[in-house]
Amino acid sequence: MDLDNKFNLDVFRLMEERIEMIRDPDCPIDVRRIVAEHDLDPGVLFALWVENLKLNDDIINKWVMHNLKMSETQLRRKYKDWQSKDTPEYSVFCSLPWNHVSTNADGSLRMCCQMITDHIEAPYGSLLDDFGNIITTDDDLSTKRNAPAWKNIRKQMLQGIDPEICKLCTNEENNGIGSKRDWSKIKYPGIYAQALELTQEDGSIKDEDFPITYYDLRFGNKCNLKCRSCGPTDSNLWYEDWYNTHEDHKFDVRGHDNVEIIKLEDGTYTVPGVFDWHETEENTMWSKIITDLPNIDRFYFTGGEPTINIKHRKLLQICIDLGIAKNIDLDYNTNMAGVPSSVFQQWKHFKSVGLGMSIDGIYEHFEYIRNPGKWKTVQKNLNRIEKEKDFDNLTASFTLTLSIMNVLHVLDMIWWMQEQDWKKIDKRMVIHNLYGPEYFNIQNLPEDAKTFVAQRYNQFMDALNEKFVGSNDNRNIAAIHTICQRLQAVLDHMFAKEHDPEIWKKWFLETNKYDKQRNENWRETMPEIVELLKETNEKNARKSRVKLAKAGKK
Repeated sequence: MDLDNKFNLDVFRLMEERIEMIRDPDCPIDVRRIVAEHDLDPGVLFALWVENLKLNDDIINKWVMHNLKMSETQLRRKYKDWQSKDTPEYSVFCSLPWNHVSTNADGSLRMCCQMITDHIEAPYGSLLDDFGNIITTDDDLSTKRNAPAWKNIRKQMLQGIDPEICKLCTNEENNGIGSKRDWSKIKYPGIYAQALELTQEDGSIKDEDFPITYYDLRFGNKCNLKCRSCGPTDSNLWYEDWYNTHEDHKFDVRGHDNVEIIKLEDGTYTVPGVFDWHETEENTMWSKIITDLPNIDRFYFTGGEPTINIKHRKLLQICIDLGIAKNIDLDYNTNMAGVPSSVFQQWKHFKSVGLGMSIDGIYEHFEYIRNPGKWKTVQKNLNRIEKEKDFDNLTASFTLTLSIMNVLHVLDMIWWMQEQDWKKIDKRMVIHNLYGPEYFNIQNLPEDAKTFVAQRYNQFMDALNEKFVGSNDNRNIAAIHTICQRLQAVLDHMFAKEHDPEIWKKWFLETNKYDKQRNENWRETMPEIVELLKETNEKNARKSRVKLAKAGKK
């Protein structure tokens, strides 16, 4: 197909530019079909569906409904609602403060997992009552829906104010990659109009008007991995390493002062009474979840590693036994390093299953970053996703946490993914920039190192386009476009903050410390980082020699 430049999918475009392209009356039907099949941005897909109301192309409808996981009726309802929403208020609106709650591994409650800043009113999205006490799973959530932070964020959104604590979503939207806020408006199209009508002036709501239909659950911190970017708060497998590298054996958990790791007589390690909120049937939150099941349409599970958690499997089975699993969507953050076969069988009963496969590298990189995981086990589970029968309700994508450890390796990983013969697994990697620990944040790379990374990324994107788009294979055009867009967002993030030399020094100290503890060697596993450092050091040495030469002449 001979495409005019303005419809050439090989051209990098932000989300707004892609929407403008598909809205153009002259946009070829083939271009719109490719976008419908390969573009996963909810905003772009919905805009395409609206345009398709004029064309009524069955292929476009099929792919849009498949990728958005919405029926024709749901899309038409959203369209009716959307027609009156071209306002600043709607642009900052998110459904989650009205129908969602998230748990931390220790049983404390937060508004949203995207809230990653230490905000004064709601640190990391934590919910505090009127007296400043942390709301937990032991509290009656029905009576806590109007906690001060919840009320305030609702009030701000309905006034058109973008809440400061929501800046992660704002940044993602500004980078053109879509956000959880965008996703929420697609998935819950009716809540905005309802919020305008039933939310009080101070942001308060009635529980019966807005039941919680979407639960984000962390059943403790039990995990089968001790990932380098993690810690004992989110993985009990970290206990031993932390115990052996910290003299006081203590770590910080929000809401708990200096939690201490205890070494038992049998040589195992434990933190009693902190991460076991889910282990009793009398827990208030567990009881509410079971009571709410008829209203619940979505669970998001993370951990720890959710698939190995017995409570998670019990909840799935209750849904299956009650005959309501077919009404519930499941979303996961899973490391895919040990998914039990029984869980695969349970998944088949649910309306849909979306796997965000948290995989930060391939082969030896995976095993280093996500110790003690084995790459062969991950590959086995990837193959099972592809080959498992009666599994049409499942979608899967790689969600990579990008840090200094894989900032260059991610390029090898993306290339490897494009070469796989996958049908169910999405080849467009979702990339989450790591913010903490700070010494892993790529923003703290030296400036010369950042320049080196940017050069590699630009070379890679050129090669990627030449290999997978230059062949005129239209099936790959939109996918490669998305990948390049996400890599560009990584570069924008990297250069958004200046290098901190002290934090950079800490990267070496912490990495070497845990290398010694785990009998590993980052220089052997990550030769690309060694190359980056060598290039950076040589460049700095050349600069120093030039300065000395100039000083000598003077």
